[in-house]
Amino acid sequence: MLGHLRPRLAPAAGGASRRDIPLREKTHPPFVPFPALVVYLTGVLELAGAVGLVLPATRRAAGICLALLFVLMLPANIHAALAGATLAGEAATPLWQRIPEQVLYIGVALWAAGVAGGRSGHTTSASTAVPVP
Repeated sequence: MLGHLRPRLAPAAGGASRRDIPLREKTHPPFVPFPALVVYLTGVLELAGAVGLVLPATRRAAGICLALLFVLMLPANIHAALAGATLAGEAATPLWQRIPEQVLYIGVALWAAGVAGGRSGHTTSASTAVPVP
């Protein structure tokens, strides 16, 4: 019943995992100022994007913004992998896995927004749905 919400709520899991801010600060490239603020901000933006994907009126904008956020976060993920950063004792996700994973996140965000993959981005209400014979 709630399966259709899963792709829309996935960013909420990422946003909710920002509890370990001091550890996550270490994954940011040195050129990123205020790493703690950036970690909090990306978490808030991921949560806002997840909520935006659930609401039909904001779904398109939220998906596009999430895709952009995932693109902007890629340098930090690359830096973490190359610098050998650890998070809670675990090594950062290797690049061979992380880059395709990030591309998948971007694609799913654009799909949920109706920008990619043939989705219209609009939901059909039960009153306007065409009955299936």
